Amino acid sequence: MKTRSQLSFDVRSHNILVSRSSLLTLPQCTRRNVAAFALLTSAAACRSAAPDPAYAYSLRTRLPVLHLTTRDVAAIIAAVDSSGATARDRAPICLAVRGADSTLFDATAELQRTLAPGRRVLRRIDCPPTYTTMIYVPDRAPRGYVDPHIVTISIPRFESAERAVVVLTAAQGTAETTYECLTWRAGGIWRARCQVIRTLIS
Repeated sequence: MKTRSQLSFDVRSHNILVSRSSLLTLPQCTRRNVAAFALLTSAAACRSAAPDPAYAYSLRTRLPVLHLTTRDVAAIIAAVDSSGATARDRAPICLAVRGADSTLFDATAELQRTLAPGRRVLRRIDCPPTYTTMIYVPDRAPRGYVDPHIVTISIPRFESAERAVVVLTAAQGTAETTYECLTWRAGGIWRARCQVIRTLIS
């Protein structure tokens, strides 16, 4: 909590909070730079917190269902398991599939049922709220609440009948990670190896 001896700005995303007394000991040009940095980083945090239009649309609109083949489903499940993207907790998974033209679709009931047995796998429109943000909001999460995993999975891109690439993005709270997964079938079982290709904090 700020006190009267502290400045009126608080750049939470950078953990910057400068006391008035310590600021006054700095040269004038440095004081101006500190204040300017606070304003710029605050504005940047607000800009980065703006929701992606397609994501915001998917939360309030029932998406069309994209029907996947059995092979598609198997490759996707292998990719999600290998990435470990949703393994840190038991929070609900809010799932969408991204088509070849970047259109978002709801997953089939089969994929929702088999993606993570024992977990709640939901359509985007049924997704519970995310409370964690980089900027202050008055809403507070209930005690013990964990933000859902927002997972977007690309349609598998098959290089052969038994080998495909799956790109998936998993967001929770303010963190978002994109994985590229090579999946293959060996001995009748689909396996995957994933690497992180992008990480964002917003």
